[in-house]
Amino acid sequence: MTDYTESKEIHEKCVGCERIFEAEGTNKCEAYADPSYWWDEKRKIKKIKTEDGDVPVVNFYCPLATHYTPEASAKTKGKINPIKASKRKA
Repeated sequence: MTDYTESKEIHEKCVGCERIFEAEGTNKCEAYADPSYWWDEKRKIKKIKTEDGDVPVVNFYCPLATHYTPEASAKTKGKINPIKASKRKA
């Protein structure tokens, strides 16, 4: 059995997620002890090296959220590797 005494209350963006349960009169997340960390915009941003230079990867959403689907960024959407594309056609 998991001990949720150290868990913090959910973030406002967690409302609607299937992983939320009520414990000790507050809503808690069954996956993370501090769910607000995943929605915090002050957290460190990763950078990916591309042909155009370093591109920041901004993932300010919970990866286990059941109520939220992230949108693909305009930079990555529609970009296809030509080598992989030619193999798919063959």
